[in-house]
Amino acid sequence: MALESTKFFPAAVLLIAIIASLASAQYNLPSVPALFILGDGTVDAGTNTYVNSTYQASVSPYGETFFGHAAGRFTNGRTLADFLAQSLGLPLVPPFVQPLGDHRHGANFASAGSGLLDSTGTSRGVVSFKKQLQQLSSVMEVFKWRGKSNAETMLSESVFVISTGADDIANYISQPSMKIPEQQFVQSLIATYKSGIETLYNHGARKIVVVELGPVGCFPQSKLAASRSSQGFRRFDCLEAANTLAKDVNAGLDDLAKTLSSQLTGIQLIVLKPYDLLMSTIRVPRASVGFVNSVDACCGAGPFNAAESCADSYTQRTSEYQPFLCPNPATYMFFDAAHFSEAAYLMMFKNFWHGDQSVATPFNLKDLFAGNAVPFPPLPPRFT
Repeated sequence: MALESTKFFPAAVLLIAIIASLASAQYNLPSVPALFILGDGTVDAGTNTYVNSTYQASVSPYGETFFGHAAGRFTNGRTLADFLAQSLGLPLVPPFVQPLGDHRHGANFASAGSGLLDSTGTSRGVVSFKKQLQQLSSVMEVFKWRGKSNAETMLSESVFVISTGADDIANYISQPSMKIPEQQFVQSLIATYKSGIETLYNHGARKIVVVELGPVGCFPQSKLAASRSSQGFRRFDCLEAANTLAKDVNAGLDDLAKTLSSQLTGIQLIVLKPYDLLMSTIRVPRASVGFVNSVDACCGAGPFNAAESCADSYTQRTSEYQPFLCPNPATYMFFDAAHFSEAAYLMMFKNFWHGDQSVATPFNLKDLFAGNAVPFPPLPPRFT
């Protein structure tokens, strides 16, 4: 037996050496210095808590799963931005407007309820995309004031993420009297995206990640709106007008990314594509990956748990609806009427990291960060 065991010793030594070599190589790679986030509630880290907004996630059960308390995020735990920060070994990026916030590793400008258009979310007092870009510009100037050469290097190695547009579509669909032609509406969103990406590039950003839209018409709030306007609406139907707009915007973003990638020297512009991934999971929740409900919000009240917001259902209880909170948010695709659960964000993030060009173009996040230290990469998804 002793002789047999010695046969495995060289192999074990070789395996340990390989692991040590890989660890050393990873350790010697440069870290991503900072992460800058712009957008809406898909990546908001608490901006609306610090501004005069009526749209907030500042009460339980928001945040309970991961933080143990409300953390300003419109989900039960972490967002896409949080998963990215953790994978890169960065602290969770604080809101730009947070008093005494530490922005050495980036800033989060995203504001839930905002959109690409200035008119989206104005009644709620959210921070528009245009204002977010202005805030980011002020941060860039501070970095450059401290040392232009170092700032240029740092910004070129940092990551800039934009995730927005769903609220623009929801606003457009819900206000028919204010509608402009659909093609003009889509073009206005793409034009704003173009201006935003060019602004980031002019500030020195070279790694830019754009998150396209999911099937907005399948969100619980969209289902509720459709069910109230159509007697034949069924539980598993979606608001197709919203989904069509989302797909049109995504197609425009695909074209824009190709154009800018050919025009802007040195840019790495990654487009993340959640639409088909989410639609396939919504149509068939796939209990094998944990989801059993892809129709209702985990938290809320009324039909689809969307007639009252998650926060209002607990802070402003009405006699019409009883507040609802699912026993296990990880089994629900949606946490509230307009935002995904932490489990759904994690599923998306794993696919964005490891997936093929159906979910990330021209390559995935793993390839984007191939030259960087990634201390905590996500495990591969069980289904792609």
